[in-house]
Amino acid sequence: MMETVIFSGQKNFTREVTYLVENNPKYEGFIVTEAVGKKTEELGEYYYNQGAKLFIARGQNYDRLKNKYDIPVIEVRCCYEEILKAFQQANKQSKNIAIIGYGSIFRMIKTFQETSGESFLPLEIQPDGDLVELVKEGLDQGVDTFVGGLNTKNACEFLGADHVMLEISPPSLIDALEEACHLLAVQAERNRNYQFIQTILNVAGEAVFAFKRDRSISYINSRSKKFLKRIPLTTFTDLIMTDENYPVVFENGQQIENKLIEINSEQFVFSMIPLTSEDSIYGTVVHLKSATDIISSENSVRKQLYTKGHVAHKNFEDIIGNSPQMNQAVGWAKRIAKSDNSILILGETGTGKELFAQSIHTHSARKDGPFIAINCAALSSSVLESELFGYDKGAFTGANTEGKMGIFEMAHNGTVFLDEIGEINFEVQAKLLRVLQEKEIVRVGGEKVIPVDVRIISATNKDLQSLSFEGKFRNDLFYRLAVLELKLPALSDRKEDIPLIISNYLTQHYPELMIQTKSLDYFKQFDYFGNIRQLINLIERCVVMTDYSEITYNTVVDICRQEFQFNQNNPLTLKANIPETKTEKEMLEDTLRENFGNRKETARKLNISTATLWRKMKKYGLI
Repeated sequence: MMETVIFSGQKNFTREVTYLVENNPKYEGFIVTEAVGKKTEELGEYYYNQGAKLFIARGQNYDRLKNKYDIPVIEVRCCYEEILKAFQQANKQSKNIAIIGYGSIFRMIKTFQETSGESFLPLEIQPDGDLVELVKEGLDQGVDTFVGGLNTKNACEFLGADHVMLEISPPSLIDALEEACHLLAVQAERNRNYQFIQTILNVAGEAVFAFKRDRSISYINSRSKKFLKRIPLTTFTDLIMTDENYPVVFENGQQIENKLIEINSEQFVFSMIPLTSEDSIYGTVVHLKSATDIISSENSVRKQLYTKGHVAHKNFEDIIGNSPQMNQAVGWAKRIAKSDNSILILGETGTGKELFAQSIHTHSARKDGPFIAINCAALSSSVLESELFGYDKGAFTGANTEGKMGIFEMAHNGTVFLDEIGEINFEVQAKLLRVLQEKEIVRVGGEKVIPVDVRIISATNKDLQSLSFEGKFRNDLFYRLAVLELKLPALSDRKEDIPLIISNYLTQHYPELMIQTKSLDYFKQFDYFGNIRQLINLIERCVVMTDYSEITYNTVVDICRQEFQFNQNNPLTLKANIPETKTEKEMLEDTLRENFGNRKETARKLNISTATLWRKMKKYGLI
């Protein structure tokens, strides 16, 4: 089945791309056609009518196709190395060289000239320009050899001038083919989602009716059928298609939204949306829902909005702790909140990274703007891309006719918090880099550049710098994200805060319960590798085991022994009040040596987190 058409403007292009397509099953459905000029437009029209989903082209072919159809057109971009190779070949024949290009190719030619310092004449092909005249212009300026594509070659042969082909490199072809595969995959996923929605329409959570202009009904879903068992259709029609509602929809073409109606002593809310065709209103869709269900949904939506972080509801007063480490972290966070640079928050799981992110937002100049949080590890790559950057209208079958705003657009003039940033793939990393560098985004399936003004706060419990050195995270993105860094202390590094954290938690959630100072101090002797979350879990267990108004010391001891007994055989996870020994230092040195200094592998073999490993290495002077 044909899905993608590749338009080639030269023999080398045809040969290279045909080999790639025929020898890789992932490019099944890709076909190659050779054309330039008007023939490109004719074939484009033909293949579009045959159901092609995507075009790939370069140079003038790309320009002829890119804005003509409602399908994506991918450009095979010209790279620096292609121009360098062609120039070096031409330089062997002559020192008087002209390089001819169109659009983005010409821009790369200018970049090559500026960065290489090489001497040659750059000539730009204008839309519908005469290449023969352009070559003549070069000859008049003393050019002996011309570098360019197939059309340039034909013009040079006509005038008897020397020519060197600007060959397309395999990496440029592969990049375009991979981009096409990605877009096709996105389209396929959208199509599946659309079919899924169509299938479940009959089990939608609300009754859906479609009325014709003559007030007769043309469609009802299964929910509507159940509803009509309680009231005759004629009675319902009379309640909806009243003399008040009918002209609003059918004469004025306006929607009726969320109008209250009483049916059999029960409150319902309905909306009416006009159905139009060629500026003529031929019907209306009516959505009917129980008012009780709406109230329940509203509460659920409000909860989800807060969960997703559309509103920052925390500030620095919500951060509990008086230890020097926590005071230092809060002080630094307040300072960097006043800046508008990107912030990377580093900390183990459960150290309060989102709490700090929200506090920084509410302490910044953007406090009146939106705060939107997203967990990068919780979504698939394609869904994450759509959530972050949105999609354009017509990006895929079944898409919202107006498109959808992404998180960066919704967070304009506010803050975006990207949790677990180390989990995003390279494609999303590249797009995120553009947001940071250019302050703009392009929606999935769109071409329009949309400026956005957001501050990005990201968080991770991984060593992103090490990942960037290993090639697992873009180095340039890391330095853009980490303009300012905030390192959060682990709970094990601020154990003096533990009694205060516990007391505060009990006061907020179980004000009727008391706990002795002796019990509070008992919690201080352990290392909490789950940090605050692990500590709170222990408190909740103690609450469950408490039958009276006080959490007893014995209860605390029993719960803690159950939690920490598994750590007793590992010297690196012993209780914090046991003195560190030389044996532990030797173990660290030996394991680091065995793993050639790789901290991630060392931490894994020692069954500790990388952050704990870093602290212990620092303590023993190993870094």
